Amino acid sequence: MADKKTRFYKRYAGHSGIGELMEDLGKAMASGDMLMLGGGNPASIPEVNQLWNDRLAEMVKEGDELARALGNYDTPQGHHLFMSELSDFLNRHFDFNITEKNIAVTNGSQTAMFNLMNLLGGTGEDGIMRKILFPLVPEYIGYADQHLEQDAFLALRPEMEFRGEHRFKYHIDFKALEQVNVPLGALCVSRPTNPTGNVLSDDEVNHLQDFCK
Repeated sequence: MADKKTRFYKRYAGHSGIGELMEDLGKAMASGDMLMLGGGNPASIPEVNQLWNDRLAEMVKEGDELARALGNYDTPQGHHLFMSELSDFLNRHFDFNITEKNIAVTNGSQTAMFNLMNLLGGTGEDGIMRKILFPLVPEYIGYADQHLEQDAFLALRPEMEFRGEHRFKYHIDFKALEQVNVPLGALCVSRPTNPTGNVLSDDEVNHLQDFCK
């Protein structure tokens, strides 16, 4: 049967950095009272937890609302009322001038990044491979397995600014960036970066935007 395994199976059923990371985090959580300071866990904020508890209690009391939330399909794009509220929120706080038609809801950021990276990068109908560029590494280990094509990523090493005996700062090597001469489909960067916590400056972000244009 080994020769009948699909490429997808061989790629995603084997070793992966994110798989090992999540397994380690899961075992740590199961071992007892832990303070998880990484891995993407949201902070446990008592006031937010209370909001969740109150809203769930309301849904239980309000007839079939909980049953509809758990048992009814939403559209592939997401629940229309949630998307409408979210678009209003973004317009109110960021002046985005969008509608619910500009929003898609996924079951987590991993799924969102998988969809985006495979939509924007990879081999197109014209036969051209357009890569996803990471202008700064180290980066989030979970990105490594987000594309169906193994050679879809391109990453650049950073410049390092030493700020004392045990301190340094990562910066984008813009000279190396300007020398990139392969077709690109998208650029991906985290701010802050996981796991180093490095934060790009506003000037670096603006420079990246100019490069993309």
